[in-house]
Amino acid sequence: MLESAGFDFRNRYPQKVMVKLARALRFDAKDEAKTTWNLSIDSYRTFAPLKQSTPTLAIACLELAARLHGKDTTKFVDAGPVRYSKWATSRAEIMETLLDLLDLYTHHRSATSVGPSYTLEHFINIRIGLNQEASAANIPRYSRYKSESVADAGSTTNGAKPRNGIDPTSPFTPATPIAHSPAADQAPKSAIGIRGQNGTVRFMLDAARAHDERAEVEKFHKLEEEEYEVEVPISSESRTDDRERERARVGRVR
Repeated sequence: MLESAGFDFRNRYPQKVMVKLARALRFDAKDEAKTTWNLSIDSYRTFAPLKQSTPTLAIACLELAARLHGKDTTKFVDAGPVRYSKWATSRAEIMETLLDLLDLYTHHRSATSVGPSYTLEHFINIRIGLNQEASAANIPRYSRYKSESVADAGSTTNGAKPRNGIDPTSPFTPATPIAHSPAADQAPKSAIGIRGQNGTVRFMLDAARAHDERAEVEKFHKLEEEEYEVEVPISSESRTDDRERERARVGRVR
């Protein structure tokens, strides 16, 4: 878990920022604000907290709550207190977080806090609207990492590049991997078998470090064989014994 988090704990929980923004947007404490809080709790069932910053998670939860309650989202999208440049985020990152949450409610609605309160068609209609917006603005399903080369941005607009061969202009996006709830009775599997049965499983995100470690370990498991030719001198006694055995064999043949 420490390695998956990069040993960086500066990404705090989004609830504190989210509550301040909800007050600035005049959310009803018993209605929209409660839904926003539950959305932030459900976000931990996805990979969004590992991918996005704290303001991105907070703004995405606020926008989705507004869409669920049928509010006008023009003042929630890069405007007023949630202007993206102020919080160092972008529409692509917000869109990715929204779609991650909608993937959760589409496939695992009953295992969430907000899902049972709304119908599946309600979540699908919201997703269709977001997919149409992403298609019109050429926003990819997965936003770019900061470390990716800017030279590759020529293939798409807004400095975004699709990952895993996914067409960003398609209105239908595949579901992202969802973290199963603790109640899901499924044995976690890895590339080398079922965890806990075939030895210790380690998760390493740095590919270069994993390659170097494997190369170092293989040195101790490599079998080296060498061939030697040894000349064994024959003593006079052994030669005499050989002659006697040969005479005995010839005598028996006669």
